Amino acid sequence: MFSTDTRFLVVDDSPTGRDMVKELLSRLGYSNITEAVDGLDAVESLEKSSNEGKSFNIVIADWNMPRMNGLDLLVYMKQNPKYNTIPFLMFTAESDVSLVTLALSSGADEFIVKPVTEENLLEKLKSIWTKINENP
Repeated sequence: MFSTDTRFLVVDDSPTGRDMVKELLSRLGYSNITEAVDGLDAVESLEKSSNEGKSFNIVIADWNMPRMNGLDLLVYMKQNPKYNTIPFLMFTAESDVSLVTLALSSGADEFIVKPVTEENLLEKLKSIWTKINENP
């Protein structure tokens, strides 16, 4: 699957939410994790990493955030040629099926309805890995 040096950008306005995802990624063997507190902060991180030649390999973002939510971040990334190939995993506490459909139709590669667990995170990362390798 992904190498241990895979660069993750975890975006959530909740410090607890970011810590939870970081802990789960750590348990799966990943340590190259950058945090962003909302979509605008994530855009700044994307720009900085791109300018340094160290683009992120995966973005994992919450839907509900102030300033720029996860869906707006996803749309921004998919419309920007510098970021439109970066896999995007969306998560939210909302269980409305129409939100899942909207996220996936907007370009999200996978979607998790909270709680995010080690098992469902691993399942979604494997799915993204498979998609990447089927469509190089």
